[in-house]
Amino acid sequence: MRTITVASRKGGQGKSFLARAIAVLALMEDKSAGIIDTDPQGTVALWAKRRPHTAPTVVHIGSGTVDGHLATFRKAGADLVAIDTPPNVAPIINVAATQADSVLIVCGVYGEDLEQVAVLADMVIKLEKPSAIILNRVPQGASALREARNALSTFRLPICPTAIIQRVTHPYASVEGLTASEREPGSKAAEELSKMYEWLKKEGLA
Repeated sequence: MRTITVASRKGGQGKSFLARAIAVLALMEDKSAGIIDTDPQGTVALWAKRRPHTAPTVVHIGSGTVDGHLATFRKAGADLVAIDTPPNVAPIINVAATQADSVLIVCGVYGEDLEQVAVLADMVIKLEKPSAIILNRVPQGASALREARNALSTFRLPICPTAIIQRVTHPYASVEGLTASEREPGSKAAEELSKMYEWLKKEGLA
């Protein structure tokens, strides 16, 4: 079973969005996928309640533990489990990163986004955990994208070559309990998610 922790020290970077997108893309490959929502806000758990499909299986951490929920998914024969984490440096992030096969750090392209990456980058490097940085919610035509890539290169972690552009398809899909890959499979939004997922697989991160 492949386990992926999605993390960001700063709120609003799109951790829940990315965890859902990866799980759904795994489903579209006929894999069994699940999500563990460790964020007290329960963003993924609420999305699952709106969802018209029963998969992926979503569980909120509740009074359980990350390793306990992972054991349940493993026993059920899951192929992939994404772990959504809260912002800041909550202890659960370290637990989730330790338990995972790989860690994805999500961030935007502006200064206040980038300055929050250092703590997580240092953590995953110390854990010797396969990791990568995903640039998300990038405004269309943002001139800051190149500068962001240059700034992030100092952390010595792979940066996904496909940035996820902030497109209106994503919030519309979320409201419906879907992802862009399902709601508009032929869209640029879906194409970007697919390219990101293929890159993660190529890098051995998904």
